[in-house]
Amino acid sequence: MDPHDAQRVALLSIKPEYAAAIFAGRKTVEFRRSRLATDVQIAIVYATQPIGRVIGWFRVRGIAESTPDGLWRRYRGDGAIRRRDYFAYFDGAERAYAIEISKPTTLEVPVLLDEVVRGLRAPQSFQYLPARVARPILSEPSTPPARRLSLRPAFG
Repeated sequence: MDPHDAQRVALLSIKPEYAAAIFAGRKTVEFRRSRLATDVQIAIVYATQPIGRVIGWFRVRGIAESTPDGLWRRYRGDGAIRRRDYFAYFDGAERAYAIEISKPTTLEVPVLLDEVVRGLRAPQSFQYLPARVARPILSEPSTPPARRLSLRPAFG
């Protein structure tokens, strides 16, 4: 599927160390406590503070659902997360979701959320955006996925 054909995309807030791992190819699944809608095929990555920018996007290859223990057994080597941090995140959750990442693409120039949509704020976990809003991001020049992403804090 061409990313420009999508009806809506997901905007995911991801801590900078995990976002960097996605674009370095070390993280091939993103764990969540809530499931993405099945029609979402593109996820835009917002690296949380101190970066505070949209830094790239990836295709959603699939979504796995299980208990936190079940997902850990299946994906522990793919999530670029320590066991203790994983289980702290899922503490009290009965269900867990793994978004399988495909074709991560880093933007050449990271973008402020306000440049995507005036007044847009970072979601706690994720939110949906109309694809028309995301098309400029998906059309931005990008760097090859093998290039190591350098995440520096955004000031101003």
